[in-house]
Amino acid sequence: ATECPPPQRQGVVSMPAAPRDISEEDFREILAHLDKDSDGVVTKDEFRMAYLLIRPEMEAAEFEGLWASMDADGNGELDLKELAAYYGFDMGGFGAHGMSDEQIWEMLKLQDALVEARRADEVQKQPAEAPAAPAPARRTSRGLDGVRRPVTILSESERKAAGVTAYKMPASVGREGLDAHVRLLVASELGDARAIDELISQNLSVRIEDEKGEMPLHKLARGGKEKLLRAVLVQSDSKLVDLNWQDKQAATSS
Repeated sequence: ATECPPPQRQGVVSMPAAPRDISEEDFREILAHLDKDSDGVVTKDEFRMAYLLIRPEMEAAEFEGLWASMDADGNGELDLKELAAYYGFDMGGFGAHGMSDEQIWEMLKLQDALVEARRADEVQKQPAEAPAAPAPARRTSRGLDGVRRPVTILSESERKAAGVTAYKMPASVGREGLDAHVRLLVASELGDARAIDELISQNLSVRIEDEKGEMPLHKLARGGKEKLLRAVLVQSDSKLVDLNWQDKQAATSS
C-alpha cells in the first residue's frame, strides 16, 4: 500500500525552500542518537524524550497519535524504514526529493537537538575526580535553535574560501555613511524590518558576518524575528551552510 505523508503540523509556519542533500546516513545517525541505552532498539519513551526537545509544547495525546503514525508495524519500536517514511524520505532511490520543506526543517532540527543532547550527556559522564582540563575562553553565540555554541573566528583565507565576507560593526548605532552590508548587519541586530526589506531588495549578499562571526540570520534568530529571518534566508544561495555556519566555525578549532 502507498504510504501517505505525515499530516501538516498545526501552527507551524512554512519555511523557505529547503536543501535536498539529505541522505540515508542522516537517518542512521538520528537512530543512533535516539537509542539512548545503546541496546539497538529505539523505544517510544526514547523517541518521546528526543522529540520533545523540538516540540516541547506537544500534549501527551498528540504525541500518542504521532507515535501511532510512525510505528507502522505496531511493535513499539522505531526502525530506519519507519523513521524515513515518516519524514517522506524514499529508501528506494528517490531520497529526499519527496520530502516537503517542513519535513526537512524538522528533521534537521531533530538531528541538531540530538547531537547537542549527546554532547551534554558526555560532559555529565566525565568523572568528578578527573575533570577535563578547562578550555580556553572562547566567544559564544546563540544559533537558530536557541543554543549557545563556541564561535571560532576564521582566517581571511578560510572565510574567502567559504564565500563569506566579514565587516566590522560600528561603535554607535548611527548608520550615516555606512556600507550597505554593514547597515544590513546593524538592522539585523536591531530587528529593523523596514531597513532589512529595503536592503535585501537591492540584492545585497547576505553571506556576511560581523567580527563575532554572526551573520544577519543568526542575529535575527537570536532576536526571535522569524519572518525577517525567512526573508534573509531566501536571499542566501547556500542555505544549509548558512544555517550551520557558526557550528562549522566552531568545528574548525582544535
